[in-house]
Amino acid sequence: CLNDKVRDSIDQCIPKDYLIEVIVIDACHPDGVVDTFILTVKPCEYVLTVLVNPSGGGTPSGAGTYTQNSIAVISVAENSGYVFVDWTGDVLGGSTANSNTVLMDADKTVTANLRWHEVYEPFCRFAFEDLPITPYDANDWDYNDWVGDVAIDCQYYGEGLEKITFTVIHENDGAGLDSEVWFKIPAGTFSSAGDYVLNTDPSAPFDNTSDNDFKFISSVEALSGGETFTLVITFGTPLPFTCSPFDVSDIFGKGIFFQPYLH
Repeated sequence: CLNDKVRDSIDQCIPKDYLIEVIVIDACHPDGVVDTFILTVKPCEYVLTVLVNPSGGGTPSGAGTYTQNSIAVISVAENSGYVFVDWTGDVLGGSTANSNTVLMDADKTVTANLRWHEVYEPFCRFAFEDLPITPYDANDWDYNDWVGDVAIDCQYYGEGLEKITFTVIHENDGAGLDSEVWFKIPAGTFSSAGDYVLNTDPSAPFDNTSDNDFKFISSVEALSGGETFTLVITFGTPLPFTCSPFDVSDIFGKGIFFQPYLH
């Protein structure tokens, strides 16, 4: 026979979102045994754990204790230099949505996956005045002139180049005839293929094993000055890359990894 100080407790979840708490008290008395059975109920609760990978990539929100079948709202604030990728775990809103939800019908753990990136701006910035006409001949360069500024900005994933953006600003078509402005990126300049977007055109595959000629401007005489044209190349695999060495004083672009020309 147990004395009146002993209590046994049983916690068990049952349907209808309640937790049964059973306390059995066995008391011994001179005149016999009196058993007291106490039943109480409360809502079931589950614990949500929210992790970040890598641990320094951001600050998560939404972790805590929730009643059964409630909806937990989760997200992660990206630390400087990191970008959100996806969630690992049982999320409701699709794994690639940062702001998300979790159905709390059990103890759960979800992980926000981030990756490190850093943007260098400006990476290279220089101007051109006078460009060769292709195919090159001995024409007077003064009659082929085009004046424009070029900015090259790079986004890195770790130490690998992930995206490169060319921004061309038309300044003046000079005294030359009407021309198109082209940039040629020779085969083998980059060690990874990917996709590119030229101005407002749809995305297209970028083949790093072939010469790529990009027409930035269709008619320099049709422009008044200050117009902006862009080429964005996104690589399938980040790659080591630097645009050095180049000579910014060389108005013909010699030594630069791409070749600008008029056509």
